[in-house]
Amino acid sequence: MQHAKSLFDELAAVGRPLSLEDFNLYIFRGLRGEFKDLVTSLVTKAELLSYTDLHNYLFTHEFLHKTSLPSLAANPSLPPFAHPAQQ
Repeated sequence: MQHAKSLFDELAAVGRPLSLEDFNLYIFRGLRGEFKDLVTSLVTKAELLSYTDLHNYLFTHEFLHKTSLPSLAANPSLPPFAHPAQQ
């Protein structure tokens, strides 16, 4: 998530800003299947989510559901979002 934010900031710095809506869509596209129900809820919101709000929603969702995620249960020492996205 932080890498995506860095790219977002770099694009803005070189005069090629990415809209917040597009940023959110790229993040949603890269998430594992366990997040799809949350994504459905988030895309129906009337207002766009800031990076901080999006990060908080994803972190909270992962925290609440981490016991049901086999990759997290197998290696709980990995930080949130360190797990590769499933295709």
